[in-house]
Amino acid sequence: MIPNEIVNDILKSADILTVISSYLNVIKKGNNYYALCPFHNDKDPSLQISVSKQIYKCFSCGEGGNVFNFVAKYENISYVQAIVKVASIIGYESPYLTKSVTKVDPELSKSWDILKQAKDFYCYVITTEGGKDGLDYLKSRHIDEEMIKYFSLGFAPENGSILINTLRNKGFSLDDIDKCGLLVRTSNLFLDRFKGRVTFPLFDEYGNVVGFSARRIKDSDEAKFINSSASKVFNKSSVLYNYQNAIKEARKEKYVYVVEGFMDVISFYRAGIKSCVALMGTAFTNEHAKMLKRLNVEVRMSLDGDDAGQHGIVQAMKILEDNHISYKIVNYQNDLRDPDDIFNQDGKDLFLKRFTTLQEKNDFLLSYFVKKHDLTSLDGKKKFIEDLLENKKNFSSKIEREIFLNEVSKLTSLNLTVLEESFKNNVDEKVFFNPKKRIKQYSKVVRSERKLIYYMLQSYEAVEFIKESNVFFIHDIYMTIANYIFEFKESNPDIELNQLINSISMIDSREEIVQTLISIAEENNLESPFSKESANEYIKNLEDCLKKQRIESQLEEAKKNSNDLEQAKLIDSMLHNLK
Repeated sequence: MIPNEIVNDILKSADILTVISSYLNVIKKGNNYYALCPFHNDKDPSLQISVSKQIYKCFSCGEGGNVFNFVAKYENISYVQAIVKVASIIGYESPYLTKSVTKVDPELSKSWDILKQAKDFYCYVITTEGGKDGLDYLKSRHIDEEMIKYFSLGFAPENGSILINTLRNKGFSLDDIDKCGLLVRTSNLFLDRFKGRVTFPLFDEYGNVVGFSARRIKDSDEAKFINSSASKVFNKSSVLYNYQNAIKEARKEKYVYVVEGFMDVISFYRAGIKSCVALMGTAFTNEHAKMLKRLNVEVRMSLDGDDAGQHGIVQAMKILEDNHISYKIVNYQNDLRDPDDIFNQDGKDLFLKRFTTLQEKNDFLLSYFVKKHDLTSLDGKKKFIEDLLENKKNFSSKIEREIFLNEVSKLTSLNLTVLEESFKNNVDEKVFFNPKKRIKQYSKVVRSERKLIYYMLQSYEAVEFIKESNVFFIHDIYMTIANYIFEFKESNPDIELNQLINSISMIDSREEIVQTLISIAEENNLESPFSKESANEYIKNLEDCLKKQRIESQLEEAKKNSNDLEQAKLIDSMLHNLK
């Protein structure tokens, strides 16, 4: 475990606005900062960031917490892993961070180990005589030794048993190796799935090898590329080639290119563009979009200029829009060559000119559907408008809509009024979320419990008074929170809210506790300062509720064990006690 002193030091050093801004586009409105909440399908900026309290809160879905909670939730990692991640973001170094041990599924850990060993094996083979064919192929594609090392390219020997024997000698069973998607069965024999091919290792964002794709070097091989079979660690629809390298580069350059294949990524690298990922021959998925969104940079779609590539961009645009990702499209200008051919035939300068010529999404949609339809015919114009309506769901503003529709009117000679009527519901202007609209209405008892918790957060005097009053909270969640406040404020009366959240999160993983604590702290109707008189009023509400619960329990018991006369006397006595 990481020592508490180190955790607290990281928490004090990490500005929540800076960290969240590395993931999301943050907008300042008045004295507050807002962003689209990544934890639900947010269309308005409902996630508010409090710099003074160093917490975040979404007033739509209810998510909230400190900087560690945000990173843990966003990255889908443990709280301890989030501490290490935040430290990395702010440049905080400590030997305790590298020594911290987090729980990992043993099966996953074994798979990563096997795949890393396989990667190292392939990388070694390509440096030997047995890998000469693979090395010669890569050189023929203008890939030098530096690039081979950067991308960890390798070669699987023709003898499909060598990898298996190497891994088994390291203590791995045949079944474990097969589960990693490395093998293929021929008759009664297991062989290396990638034998005789150049290997491209596939990594997750943390640098773990999750699988391979391998390219043929002989025309006699049927498939150009073959991939690892699906496994517990590999699903090609949720993998972006070179993502682990692009993370750092993208955040430095503020953009990332999305291309179709491995060789495209390598062509961009040859041109000096390292912030580039590939789809591995699959359609663009929602998982891909989520990975790109975490980079918080402009996405530059650069699928091939042919019909299939351009259609793929249209489909990807829908997913990018749904995930609120800023993007542009490379303007191929009817060039049907792939990036590798463009670089080899035109050179670096013209390559860079081509791939830094970008289109806005509206311009791309118009040009794409203009090519697809005959605008000299009525039927062509009709289908053109239908395609635009299907693919142009929203406009960011009325100005954008007016400019777009004017262009459509010029292209089709259709009346602007008719077009405006067709697109009238397609405006999606951003408005700032008003948290007051979502304040819940609580019962008298729950409101009393939340008020008392709020007082305890604001004042150590309130903590002492409520503790001395032996308050019995009716609901377990509030009793749990109150006990945590008693515990941590006793040792540190001035503990701040984000520090309190951290102390609780380190020992209790229940999200409900942190979310409840944040909602109590942020509710606008809880603004009155602590006073013993008001606290006593809320304490009395809880005592009355507790008394009522006890009497009701006794009454139920009496109904089971007494005759009618005794029940009547008991009920009369209980009603008298309630007064």
